[in-house]
Amino acid sequence: PAPPQALFEGALTLAAAPRALAFGPSDGKTGVDVQSPIVVWFSESLARSSVNLGSLGVRRVEGGGGVNRTVAFYNGDRCAVLVPISPLQADAEYEVFASEGLHDLSGTRFVPPVNGVLASFRTASATSGLKPQVVGSFPPAGAINVPHNSDVTVVFSKPVSYESAIANIRIEQV
Repeated sequence: PAPPQALFEGALTLAAAPRALAFGPSDGKTGVDVQSPIVVWFSESLARSSVNLGSLGVRRVEGGGGVNRTVAFYNGDRCAVLVPISPLQADAEYEVFASEGLHDLSGTRFVPPVNGVLASFRTASATSGLKPQVVGSFPPAGAINVPHNSDVTVVFSKPVSYESAIANIRIEQV
């Protein structure tokens, strides 16, 4: 195991290894905006120090290294938002990958798929003129172990105004 990290308010730790539960864009999605962030929702809080270009990232399927990006964390560090530094290439296939370098707060390492690929998507052929799309909402539908005071996060493919977002997003108890 990796060194444990300090717990913080909103953190979730489980006995099992962390798992990737949901992705935005969803696996296999096509027509993804080249400016879109990439979102991965995990079963428990990640140790931020374990997230680097080699442990969680995005890369072109047809060669090329990882996409330079920044990372933002939400919902008790269970939601990692990868924001490419520059637009992705149009009409290209990308994959989201992870390695066992990723770990949770207790030091339990992520167990990646054999090829390391969590999900893949294809960007749109147009590089402009696309309307904003919801990349993901978190917690995702059907999520469990969500703290009762957890924030709801909605990630869009490009910036939207606060006024537009609050006027058009509705949260309902099911």
